[in-house]
This record gives sequence, structure tokens and C-alpha cells, in this order.
Amino acid sequence: MEQRYRPKRDYRSRTRFDVAATRRPPRFRSASQVGLPPIRKGLLVTILLVVLALLLLVWFMGSDFRIQNVQVENNQGVPVAQIVGASGLIGEHTILVDLDAAARRVDDLPGVDAARVTCTWQAQCVIVVQVSEALAIWQGVSAGSTKVWVDRQGKVQRALEEIPAKLTIRVEEGEVPVVGAPLDTKLLRGLNELLVLQPKVTRYDYSRQYGLMYTDEHGWQIRLGVAERDGAMSQKLEVVRQLSTQLIANEVSATVLDVRFAEAPYYVK
Repeated sequence: MEQRYRPKRDYRSRTRFDVAATRRPPRFRSASQVGLPPIRKGLLVTILLVVLALLLLVWFMGSDFRIQNVQVENNQGVPVAQIVGASGLIGEHTILVDLDAAARRVDDLPGVDAARVTCTWQAQCVIVVQVSEALAIWQGVSAGSTKVWVDRQGKVQRALEEIPAKLTIRVEEGEVPVVGAPLDTKLLRGLNELLVLQPKVTRYDYSRQYGLMYTDEHGWQIRLGVAERDGAMSQKLEVVRQLSTQLIANEVSATVLDVRFAEAPYYVK
């Protein structure tokens, strides 16, 4: 008789939870099996970061950070446009700009002793100017002639408004000093010495032939020339006093005292 093997059955009761537990869990594909390979993902992230960096760089170097507005303060006697132009700030990057260099360029302007430059994140700058002390105002004899002013260092600046200068110089012949060019050293020395030696005299005439001149209390024209060396004006004024005393004592009426050459003075009746 043929017999067949039959496996023993488990007749224990089984719940649906047991059945579910015996089922094979579904297989999930790993990250390496889904989507792009890891190398391609890294390359894509790198490209995105580079593009983002370039966009930030373009924005950072753009007009939002370029200086467009410059305010000037305390610039009496020096034009705003001249100061802003000399500073070179317009169009510069508000973070990369060299403020010290800009201040030095403004310092070099005639009529300026010092300058301070500050800029904000909003691309706005302020230039605070320390104006030079005006030594003398120069003007021609004709109405409407150009006016310039000279500081104690001999820098010449165009006078666009009333400047409180120590001296007034009327040019009888020729032109007033050239703007931007330094005043002649001998002439500048003479003005500085006269300002100390006779502070009550504030008006002088000037000509290329006779130099600096003024009218004294007798109505005489005093021709001084220029200061060829330190102390020259003091020596010339001393000659003026001695010569005036002699003329008055001798009751001589003069119209001109010429002491341009202190060793050889003369007078004109």
C-alpha cells in the first residue's frame, strides 16, 4: 500500500496579527537606487551655490552700493562742485572707497586747510571742510573784474562770495593771481610781514613795476616792492619813517616815497 508523507499541521489558533507578522515586508529601494547618483547631486548643489554667489557679487558691486550723494559742509569761499570733484567719491563703492585719499585730494585744493570724509552704508558721504584763513582779496581796477583770494600759504582761489580777508589788494596793471597757481613767494612773504608790522593798513595797491604800495597818513604813495628776504619789509618801513621825518622837518612836500631798494630810497615831489 502506497503511503505519502504529510507534514504535521499546526492546529493552534492564529490571529490576523500573526498572519500579518509572517508576511514578507515589502522591499524598498535604497537612496542609491532612486533618483540621481550622489556625484550628480553634489555637482548640482555646487552649481547652484556658484550661481547664488555670482548673483550676490553682482548685487554687491551694483549701483545700490555706489556713492551718488555727497554733502559738503563748512565750505565758505570754496565751491561745492570743486570739492566734490576733487574728492573723486561719486561712483565709488561705499565700502571699497579710500576715504583718506579722498580727504587728501580735498586738502590740496586752494583755500582748504583740512577735510574729513565719512560715508554710510546708504552710499551717502559727508565732507567737512576746514577753510583756510583768507589773507588777501585781489581785484582789478575795472568794475566787474575777477576777484580771487589768497590764504596764508599762498594758495589762490576764485572769490564767489564775500570773504572776510585781512587785506584788500587792488591790481593797477595786469591780471589778478592765477587760480590754482601759488602766489609768488616774495610777494606772499611781503604780505604776511606787512600784516604784522602795520595791522591798521588793510588796503594796498599792486603793480608789476612797483610791487606793493599804500597811501600813508600824509597822502603820500609808499612804494614797497616785495620782500626779497625775511625781514625785508621791516627794513623798508624803517626807511620810510626816517625819510618821512626828514621831509617833514625840511618842509618838503612829496607825493611818492620809493623804498623798493632800501639802500637807495628816493622821493618824488
